[in-house]
Amino acid sequence: MVTILAIIFGILLIIAIVRVIQLKTGVTKRFGYHYTITMHHGLKLPDLTRNDNLKGKIKIISATEDTCMVQSKINDTELKTTLMKDYGLDSTQVQVENTQ
Repeated sequence: MVTILAIIFGILLIIAIVRVIQLKTGVTKRFGYHYTITMHHGLKLPDLTRNDNLKGKIKIISATEDTCMVQSKINDTELKTTLMKDYGLDSTQVQVENTQ
């Protein structure tokens, strides 16, 4: 009897874990990832709302002078590459971190 209950509990636990992963993946696909963009070496964050390459791809959640939190469906590498190319930055001047 105890063995049967342990097996049932194990199966339910596996089902719950799989379901949580499916829900998290669905939310991420629908709304995107959260990233923190940080400028280094005393640089100020450019106005990302005016960037034509990022229009419709990012949603700004919060921003300060040198840091910004955004929600985006594009990955962090593409976001950092776009920022470096559009604003003439190198990889040490801008940092993009996944905050999820």
